[in-house]
Amino acid sequence: MGEAIEAGDDVICDLIAVVNGQVVPGSVRRALRLAMLPSTELPGLAEAMLGMETFSAQTIHLQLPEDYPVAHLAGLPASFYVEARQVFAVKMPELDDIQALQEAGLGSSIEEAMQTLAQEIDVEQGEDLLVRASNAVLEQLARRVQAAIPESAVEEELRRRWESSDGAILAEKDFSSEVQERALQDFLNDSQLRADSLQRIKINLALAALVKQEGLTPSPEQMDQLLRLAADVEPERVKRELSRNPEEAVKVAETALHLAAVEFVMAQAKIEVVD
Repeated sequence: MGEAIEAGDDVICDLIAVVNGQVVPGSVRRALRLAMLPSTELPGLAEAMLGMETFSAQTIHLQLPEDYPVAHLAGLPASFYVEARQVFAVKMPELDDIQALQEAGLGSSIEEAMQTLAQEIDVEQGEDLLVRASNAVLEQLARRVQAAIPESAVEEELRRRWESSDGAILAEKDFSSEVQERALQDFLNDSQLRADSLQRIKINLALAALVKQEGLTPSPEQMDQLLRLAADVEPERVKRELSRNPEEAVKVAETALHLAAVEFVMAQAKIEVVD
C-alpha cells in the first residue's frame, strides 16, 4: 500500500475512456493488464501512470493518436479513469547469473535458459494461433446461418452484455446516472458492437443446431477441465457446491455443452496457416 508504480511494472487496472464527456463504447475494461512501457496505441498512458500509488485511482488526460483504431476518435483529447488494483514488479534475471536462472526455473546455464525461453515462446505462439483459428472457423460457421435475426434480439444481447460488464463497472465507480444512460445508448448504437453481437447470436444458433443434430454432450474429461478452470479447487468440491445452486449448475452445463460443440466443429475443420 502506498508504493509508487515504476517503469517496467505490470499493472492490473480498471480503465474507462471518456471523449467529449461521453464514455467510449467498448473502452470500459476491468482487470486490464498493462505493462508500464511506452505504447504506440495509447502513447503517454503508461508514462502518466508512473508514480501512482498502488490501489489508487486518477484521471489521466491524453490526446489520442492520429492512427487510433476508432477513426472518428483519432486525434481527439481523451480522459482515462484508471484504478490500479494490483501492481507487480517484473524482475528480469541476468543471463550470466546462474543462481538467478535456477530460481526463475530457466535451467542452470545460458544455453538451457535460451532453450526454455524458446519453448515457452513456441507454446504461446501455438496457443495464439489456436485461438485465431477457432475464431476464423466460427466466423465461417456463422456465415452459414440463414435465419433472419431480429434487431430486438441483437439489442437484448447487447443489454445483457452491458449489464454484466460496462454498466456494472460504471455504476460501481459512481459515474452519474446521466453519464451511464448516455453510455448505454452509445453502447447499444455502436456499429461494431452490434456486429459482434449479431455474430455471437449466429454462432450460438449454429452450435445449438449441431448439438441437436449430432446429439453432442460434454465428456467427463471436458467437465472436469471446465470445473478446474472455473475454480482453483478439486472438481468434486465444485460439483458439491453446484448441487446446492441449480442456477449456477445450469450455466456451467450450458458452457460445457458450448465447448463440446466448438471442439466438434474444430475437429471437422481444415486449417491452413499462412504467412
